[in-house]
Amino acid sequence: MMNDSHALVAQGISLHQRGDYVGAENCYRSVLAHQPDDWNVVYLLATCFLQVGRFVESRELFEQVVAACPKSPDALNNLGLACQATGDFASAQNAFDTALMYYPKFDQALFNLGKLYENKSAWEDAERCYGRAIKIHPNDTTLLLRMMQVLTQQQKWETAVTIGQMILRIEPQSIDALLSLAFIYAKQNRHEDAIAAYRTVLSFKPDFAEIHGSIATLYEKLGRIDEAIFSAEIAVKFKPDYAEGFNTLGTALKADGRFDEAIAAFDRALELQPNYPLAEFNRGTTYLVSGRFTEG
Repeated sequence: MMNDSHALVAQGISLHQRGDYVGAENCYRSVLAHQPDDWNVVYLLATCFLQVGRFVESRELFEQVVAACPKSPDALNNLGLACQATGDFASAQNAFDTALMYYPKFDQALFNLGKLYENKSAWEDAERCYGRAIKIHPNDTTLLLRMMQVLTQQQKWETAVTIGQMILRIEPQSIDALLSLAFIYAKQNRHEDAIAAYRTVLSFKPDFAEIHGSIATLYEKLGRIDEAIFSAEIAVKFKPDYAEGFNTLGTALKADGRFDEAIAAFDRALELQPNYPLAEFNRGTTYLVSGRFTEG
């Protein structure tokens, strides 16, 4: 029977790795029918359930594993994920904290606890978790991006910029880092730097309509209206159903005194997105400044 069990476990793992979760479950259950206290197999079955979204069953099995093997880091970590998936954030945090109590450098638990804190908007706690994880994996761009995001949420702009620049040294084509940097630069009124970051993104993805739209907005803030109009026109050419892009084009045309064209752009934005208060407001004010008071 022992050899049969080993064969069934091996078969289950093979099916599991190939994404055949039903087949894997059947193998694991066949083993547990005769060896219910084989916690490695219980763990495998719980992991299978976690991967297919059967979170309640997964949690119950991971709790059994942790009860039998209270210092199992992977079981504690996965228990935390299962608890989080069922909305029990307190139990999830307790599971991650317990894993880290036994294994302070357990990077997966640090990452998952950081994400849990993010979901709770506990930005400083998330920052501490990611900081500990980054000490273990200083070149992990996924961790660095999460750290950049929580710093941004706290308006720690300069530190976030430093992290973003670190990411780009490791991964020069990181669109996420470039977009985050552009956002921060814009918040700091460093509009030229934001435009430069956006243009780097466009060097990889020239048809990224939303980026052309963002550049148009920044040019308008700089008073470079011709460039704002040009960028907004590119945005709506790449994405003809881009309501926000037509609104951006309208504001640039309005700033240039081309009121009829601006109103046409706002009309198009509202055709695409009828419930668009900003475009409605912009169209109304354009009517007023152009002297069309009854329409405004």
